Amino acid sequence: MATLTTVNAEKGCYEALMHPGPAKQPVILKMKNPDNIIAVVLSGGLSIGTIAVVHGLSSHQDLNGCICRVVKCHGEGQRVEVCAVETGLHYRMRRENILALKQCPHTTKVTARFDVDKPPARGIPLVGSSFGSESSFGPAGGELIKPGSTVQIVALRNATGFNGQLAEVTQVDRAKGRYAIRLRDGTEKTIRIANVRLVSSSSTSFLPAAGPAAIDSRLRR
Repeated sequence: MATLTTVNAEKGCYEALMHPGPAKQPVILKMKNPDNIIAVVLSGGLSIGTIAVVHGLSSHQDLNGCICRVVKCHGEGQRVEVCAVETGLHYRMRRENILALKQCPHTTKVTARFDVDKPPARGIPLVGSSFGSESSFGPAGGELIKPGSTVQIVALRNATGFNGQLAEVTQVDRAKGRYAIRLRDGTEKTIRIANVRLVSSSSTSFLPAAGPAAIDSRLRR
């Protein structure tokens, strides 16, 4: 979270002052794209249906910045259950890790790329115990993908070159909320449940790309 200090739309210059913590020095962030900025309400404003953003997670920092919708409140409002608008996955978060978006034209523009008006998936999908003391998580519908299924990799923010690739689920780690997968080239990796989408409940659609020798063999038949 940061405080916007400089706005120059004509030159594409935006600066924000970020306070990492009491023991760290403030950091000035410089940006050219205003789509990387979104206004939030610092206190209150959270109710069922509220569009919000995740922030302040330390053990799962990759979820910080995730746009979500509040779908349920628990324990006198100390925890809220949210549905990520991009993936449809549900998370149970501490209230301090969720900030409501401030309603303004810029917020509307930034969230336009997400289907924020789409009704959230039904059910309370909770898998594993927690993100430390921060939240618990699970796929929409509450069911994990079974080993042997074919999945597609989606929504990776760093290794974006893997997005769209098919893989076979080999193991399920419920406690960590991750899958072990095997790519078509035989490479094995682990991935968050939020970053795969079920293609087929079997591995029949997951066939290695045929090499020249295999193609020649087929032509001879």
